[in-house]
Order: sequence, then structure tokens, then C-alpha cells
Amino acid sequence: MDSSGNLYGTASVGGAYAYPSGYGTVFKVDQSGNETTLYTFFGPPDDGCTPMGAVTMDASGNLYGTTSGCSNGNGGGTVWELSGANEFVMHYFTGGADGGYPLGGVILDASGNVYGSAGGGV
Repeated sequence: MDSSGNLYGTASVGGAYAYPSGYGTVFKVDQSGNETTLYTFFGPPDDGCTPMGAVTMDASGNLYGTTSGCSNGNGGGTVWELSGANEFVMHYFTGGADGGYPLGGVILDASGNVYGSAGGGV
């Protein structure tokens, strides 16, 4: 939630890009209940798909989260940052030694480091 009372979250399906039901979105809901889609995931190989965890907001209003699949042709998921309308993938999981398929969100420390956990992997 931001200082104006807006809530932020992810939807694991839907959005503008089909697979058959979209790759997921990041959204905002204001105090009146109006929903705004802030970002739609493109899916493979660009930025991942199926965001499942909560989002985290930093002091500048940037949002951080994970997707649980479709990363850079590997399928292992991503860690992303959304700054305004610009999404940046911070990490592409391979599903191997670095883990993959995160189902939870991330947290930030006071220095801006991002922490989370990934599910599967070899």
C-alpha cells in the first residue's frame, strides 16, 4: 500500500498478450475500488510469466516482485523491478543451480538489496 491508500498486486493470468489467457499483470487498486493495470508481462523469452507473489514498494515508489515461469527461454521465472511504466528484469532463473519457479514475493533491506526464495531447481 502506498501513502495514498492505493493497493498493489499481481494477477497470475490475464493482460494484453495471449497464451491462451495472458501472462499476468501488475495492478493498482485505488480507495474507490478502481483497478489500473500498471504492467502486462510479455512472456517468453522477455520478462517471465505467471507472477504469483506479493509486490514490494521502495521509498521511491518502484515495485519489485517475481514471476514463476517463462524466463529467457529457461522457464525458471524472474525477479523484476517496475519503475513507472518501465519493467526491468533483475534476474532470470534457470531452474538449475540458482533455483527457479519462485512463488513468493521479495523484500528489500535498508540498502536496497532484494531478497527472496526460489522453489525448484536441480
